Amino acid sequence: MKHFSLFRRAFFSAVLALTSAVSQGSAQSSLDGDKMVSLEILTGWRAQDGTQIAAIKIALAPDWVTYWRVPGEAGIPPQFSLTQSENISGISFSWPRPKAETKFGLQSFVYHDQVIVPMTVTLKNPSAPARLAGEIQIGVCADVCIPVQLSFDTDLPATGEVGTKAIKNALSLGARASKTTATCDFIPSAAGMGVRITAKLPPSKGRKLLSLNTAINHSG
Repeated sequence: MKHFSLFRRAFFSAVLALTSAVSQGSAQSSLDGDKMVSLEILTGWRAQDGTQIAAIKIALAPDWVTYWRVPGEAGIPPQFSLTQSENISGISFSWPRPKAETKFGLQSFVYHDQVIVPMTVTLKNPSAPARLAGEIQIGVCADVCIPVQLSFDTDLPATGEVGTKAIKNALSLGARASKTTATCDFIPSAAGMGVRITAKLPPSKGRKLLSLNTAINHSG
């Protein structure tokens, strides 16, 4: 069954890549003309600690989806390039909780309609304006999946507020980090070596989406 699952995933990924390659030329023009996806920067406000609280707003046409930072078994992860920005030393994103969907037996984490992704922007000079400029590459899917590159170039003023209510609402929808410490053990398995993760989770009602972020320490 495991070999079948791996084959199915590889097959679907190949179909996704082929569909994107074949349709990109014709569908991309339709995508632009029908405004299947658009991007807006909500400049937000300058916080008391000197950071800028802003957001990226991605709007989608009906029946189209885009993907969470961890797209799941099938999907296109978002990628950012901010090399053209000025007076910015770092950015952290607060992704709202996505919706888990299954298609062709593979689970993906997606957004419908629109998604507002808050950003905490660390500035080199907190008392000065900043410029947020670059590109984001995302996948948008309906009957076909299309890779899209969206550009932005926006000033982040040191005073004033834009999109405050929408950004604060998006922050309230973010995934909640657990303070529970997880332990990992390496255990033998039929395929070689496996990892067993043990953690005590808080009680909840119904089915919940759980994202586990891992890191490997190579020191020593």
